[in-house]
Amino acid sequence: MIWQRIRSRLDLYHRNVIGLNERNVRLVAELNPRRLVRLANDKSITKKLASDAGIPTPKLVGLINNTLQIRNLEEMLDHPQGVAIKPANGAQGNGILVITKKGEPTYRLSNGRRINYEDLRFHVANILSGMYSLSGRPDTVLIEERVRFSPIFDDISFRGVPDIRIIVLKGVPILAMLRLPTSESDGKANLHKGGVGVGLNLDTGVSTFAMQHDRRIDCHPDS
Repeated sequence: MIWQRIRSRLDLYHRNVIGLNERNVRLVAELNPRRLVRLANDKSITKKLASDAGIPTPKLVGLINNTLQIRNLEEMLDHPQGVAIKPANGAQGNGILVITKKGEPTYRLSNGRRINYEDLRFHVANILSGMYSLSGRPDTVLIEERVRFSPIFDDISFRGVPDIRIIVLKGVPILAMLRLPTSESDGKANLHKGGVGVGLNLDTGVSTFAMQHDRRIDCHPDS
């Protein structure tokens, strides 16, 4: 097993493919000052920086910084377009809940599942405790307006919102992919949750190939 991993890594090296560990050490850590990485890791700070720069982001419905403010949760959830509940310092989609519709007595999530208000309060309290934060420290809860996506993605996405991720190296876009939600990923576009990553040609915008769980696929698993 060890030799198989070594051969696999050597094969990637000879094909000029950078693995996650090498990417994190050589690119992320070396080229990004730690004081600036903190700004990118905290969604609430990133949101403010984007707003100051005139970059559109989902409308902020509210912030919950401590358990006393949970009493305002029900009012924040009462949004006609639905909301997304996010840990400010989370990663890989952990802790994110997308509510599409308020009902009585439950709320409907983007994956079709229903959840009651008390469970939502408990989830928010868990976020505040740092359960989903990168550092494990107490966190902040973001409540954002739910993003509605174009019907053009209906045949290649499952319920949630697809997005395009662009990798920029020293100000130059070098890679791009379309991330597609699946039933396995609970309607989230995160690849760690089972979403589909579709490579995009930077010159034309045309899709090239798709991957899910490190396997190349030819069609969306739900359609």
